[in-house]
This record gives sequence, structure tokens and C-alpha cells, in this order.
Amino acid sequence: MGNNDEDNLIVASDEDQTDLSAAEDTLSLAGALTGSQKSISQPPDIPGYRIVGLLGEGGMGAVWEAEQDRPRRRVALKVMRREHQVDELHSRLFHREAETLARLKHPNIAAIYETGHTEEGRDYFAMELARGRTLDQWLSSRPQLIDADELDLRLRVFRTICAAVNYAHQRGVIHRDLKPSNIILGEGDHEASGSAAGTTESTVKILDFGLARITDTDVAATMVSEIGTIKGTLPYMSPEQARGDVESIDVRTDVYALGVILYEMLAGRRPYDIHRSALAEAVRVICFDSPRPLKDSWSGTRRSDADLETIVGKALEKESDRRYGSAAALSEDIDRYLASQPIMARPPSARYQLKKMVQRNRPMFAAVAAGLCGLLIAVVATTWGMLHARHAERRAARDAAIAQAVNDFLNDDLLAAVAPSTQKGRGKDVLMREVLDAAAETIDQTATADGRFADKPLVEAAIRSTLGGTYQRLGLYDAAEPHFLRALDIHEPLHGDDDPALAVALAELGSLYDLQGRYDEAEPLLVRALDIWIHTLGEEHRDTLWAMNALAKMYSRKGDSDKAEPLFLRCLEIARRVLSDHHPNTISTMASLANFYQEHGRFAEAEPLHLEALELRIRIYGEDSGDTMRAMNNL
Repeated sequence: MGNNDEDNLIVASDEDQTDLSAAEDTLSLAGALTGSQKSISQPPDIPGYRIVGLLGEGGMGAVWEAEQDRPRRRVALKVMRREHQVDELHSRLFHREAETLARLKHPNIAAIYETGHTEEGRDYFAMELARGRTLDQWLSSRPQLIDADELDLRLRVFRTICAAVNYAHQRGVIHRDLKPSNIILGEGDHEASGSAAGTTESTVKILDFGLARITDTDVAATMVSEIGTIKGTLPYMSPEQARGDVESIDVRTDVYALGVILYEMLAGRRPYDIHRSALAEAVRVICFDSPRPLKDSWSGTRRSDADLETIVGKALEKESDRRYGSAAALSEDIDRYLASQPIMARPPSARYQLKKMVQRNRPMFAAVAAGLCGLLIAVVATTWGMLHARHAERRAARDAAIAQAVNDFLNDDLLAAVAPSTQKGRGKDVLMREVLDAAAETIDQTATADGRFADKPLVEAAIRSTLGGTYQRLGLYDAAEPHFLRALDIHEPLHGDDDPALAVALAELGSLYDLQGRYDEAEPLLVRALDIWIHTLGEEHRDTLWAMNALAKMYSRKGDSDKAEPLFLRCLEIARRVLSDHHPNTISTMASLANFYQEHGRFAEAEPLHLEALELRIRIYGEDSGDTMRAMNNL
């Protein structure tokens, strides 16, 4: 059973360039083609192209091999079936999207050379003619039983596919119709029948990036035949696509399709058996039923690996927030698996970490008894859990006491010092600067050797942090600095590099130096703060993401784009995955990355991020909010 539609046909197959028998099996999952689909007339003359022959056709149109006049080359000419009036709005939007797609310059993405409209009003695309086999054809030529070498080969091919998809995502282009028939392995990729020989990453090509969006024909519009049965792309649709929820389609939609492709590469079948289902039943299965466990479909010579099951399972999550946040994150876990490193999709428990270490160092651990290891790990995990819980309780009590002491100081000392009944506050309006100066004077007095905060350094540090932050927000940077310095001096000897409170103090002073343009002083403070947060809270914690974004912005202002860009990208990937696209921190990171691209003249990459951030801000805050107005100004 195949799975191709017209997108299979941008391939000049070595076996038969006009063989439609395979396509006829796959254009509809219900059965045969209609007579009109089997016979197609040559399109009217398109200036600059000479039609050589039909490569194939499908629900969206036909694909012809053509010879382009200038430059002289063979191309795949895709002429869309849908006819419409080419008004000014359609033409402008069409060409804007086409220009974005044409800027995708990647060795594993089939290039779009030119776009336009026929005299009949049909869109056409001149694309790179990729010669070779589709991924499903290539897989059918590979060994049915997957040994270690074959598994390594397939995962490396899949990793190459992920890299190309992620490249497009970073430039604001979502494929929305990924499937094996849209992935071509060049002529050298299928010569070896049982080994990795003859396979090179450079010959993998992904077809039709963004065409579903550019032609305004999303998958929901092309999946039902005349008799209400399923067209070929539904098995690779994410639940949000199958529901027709266009608003929820984002890069994680492509991640889901990659998960189906990975499952098929490992198991030789898809995770759902819907090829004979009616449309409503197939949509229900995709949206609600759990995929068939990979271990039940596994075609390897050894038992399926739990890590691969976890990777595939995360990519196929029903809720997009639970999937990998990007194709890069999915590819990273494949890299970790190939290197016998712990994958990110699984909580890195002590037992799991030890298991991966044993795999990497089998001779060293061959004599260690499994029972002893299990006992030791259980004791350590239990003890650590008890200590961690007690430590958390003590920290919560300490933080509550500090918060109460700070609140008392603000009410009893700061506000009382400038009340109208006092000398400082009598007979005039009190300025915020005067309030802060009075508080600073008070804290200096109470922090002396005989003052009431002499034995409460953490209370003093919290008050210093509050004063410094308020001075900073007023633009009084010189007044803020001594308070941040004092807070850091207090935290440094008390905590060391194992307490987030020290990270806060480092980040506050580093951010102040960043605002002052003192980047060489800011960098080590922000780097150290980020390291502490990653170590103590994990990379996905909101405080960690804030620090990551702050450090990236500092690098950007400093002019160190090589360090700024990967931090922005990593921060945005985690924020999308952990916080969702609608979280304010995610939107802020999105805008920061867009501004970075804009400042470096990379407008094609900046625009889609600015547009996405603006759309989200309008939806969340409304058109009249300050954040929304600033986002409009950025565009």
C-alpha cells in the first residue's frame, strides 16, 4: 500500500518517469482513480518553458518535466488544478509567499526557481527536478530486518531530513504536508542493498515546502474524494490538521509528520491503520487513539530500544505542547541516541543515566552485579528525595520570613520616613526619588554592626535588590549600582553556586551593566547566573529562560552575533515547547529574535517572527496596548 499523491511526481524516477501505476494506488486511500484523473491534457504554453513530458498528477494539479529557456535547464513544472480570478490581492500575496520560499537555499530542500499564473488563472511553480526515489520507494528497497548498521543508516537519513525542515522553520516556512512521497533520495542513495554504502546526506531532497500555504490549499481542503473517502496525505496529518484547526498549525505540526515518518522508517508501517477507514473514523483515530506501540511493529533483528519508543512517542503526542518544540530538538535526541547519550525526552533519573553510561562503557561494568546497582541507586534516590524535600521546606520558610521583613521595612521605615507628618514629608508632594533616598539612608543605618539587620543579611540583600531595581526602572543607574553590588556581596559567601538567590543577584547587576553599555562587565555575571539556573532549576525553568534571553540580548548589543543567535534560537525553542506560543515570555523572546535579525539586515527572517508576535499580542492584549503598538512599530 503506497501513500503518494501528486507530490510523488516531482521525481524523475530511474525506472519510469511517467509510470502512474503506483500513484493510482495512492491518490485515494479508498481505491481507484476517476477517468478524468487518468487523462490529462497538456497545459497551455507557459512563456519560457517547453513541456517535455508528464511526470504525474494528483488532486492539486499535474507535474510536468519541462525545459526552461533561461537559464537552460530541466525543471519540474507544477501546474495547479485550481482555477481562480487572479486579482491584485491574490497576486500580491502569492508573490510575497513565493519570494519567501525562493529564499530557502539549502542542499536538502528542492529549490523553487520561479512562480506565476497561466492565462487561465492557474498558479504554476518551476522547481528543481530531483532525480531519484521517494523515501517510501527507497525504504522498500532496503532490508526488511533492521540490524544495527541499517538502523544507524536510517536514523542518519532522518536526521538530515530534520535539519532541512528546521532550516525552513527558522525562516518562517512550515511545510504542512511532509510525507515520504515528498522526500527524495538521490540516485546514489539506493545503490547499496544492505549497507550504508552509497548514501550521502547531500542527496536527500525535500519537495514542496510551503506550497500548501502558498496556494491556500491546506490539507483539510484536499483530503476528501468525490465519494467522501480519504485522500493520501491524511495519515501524516497532526490532530490539529485533521480537526481543521488552522490557528493551531505551527512548526510542531511538521514535527508530528516527522514522527509518523520516523515510525514508518523503523517499523515499515504507519502508527495508525486507517487506510480503509471512512473520513470521520480516520479523523477520530488520529485525534483520540493512541498510536500502535513501536515495539509491536518493530522490524529489527533485536528488541526495540525504549529510547526510540520514547522519541517516536513524544513526536506523536496528540497535544502539540507535549511534542518536541522543533525539528532541531527531535534531531538532537536522535543524535543523543546514536551517541548512547541520555535523550532529553525522558526525565534523566539516576538509574537511567547509569544505564546509558554502562552502554558506553560495557567492559568496565561487565563485572558489576545488576542487583547491587539497583539497590545502590534506590538508596541514593530515596535519600536524595528526602533531603531535597526538607531543603525545599526550609527554603520556603526562609523566603516567607524575608518577604515579611521586607514588607515591614517598606511600610514602617520607607513610607513612614516621608509621611506628611514628618519633617521630610511636611508641606509638599513627595517625589519617588526622595522616597528611595530616604529608604537608602535608612537601610545603610540599620545594616551597621549594631543595626537591626546586622544579623539578618538576607533581609538586607532583599531590600537592596528592591531599591536597586526601583532606581534602575527610573533610569537612575548610578544610584542603583551600590545596592546591587551590596546584595551580591551578601549572597556570594552565603550560597556559592548552588542557590538561585545568588543567580538573581548576579543577573540584576549584570543587567544593569548591560543597560549602561558595560558589556565586558555584564557578560561574566550573566553567564554565571545562567549556569547556576541551569544547574539548580533546569534549562526549561522560566527563570532560566529569562536569563538565557537576557544574555542573548546582551551579546546582540555587544555585537557578538555568533553567540547571540544560537541562544535566541534555543530560548525560543524551549519557550514554545514548555510555555506555549501564547505565553508572554515566548512572545518577548520571539520579538527579541526578530529584532536581532532586523538589526543585522536579515529582513526575510525577521518579518515572519514580527508578524507572529504582533498577531499574538493583538489576540492577547488587544490592538491598543503598549506592547501591541511597539510590535506594530517594529514592522
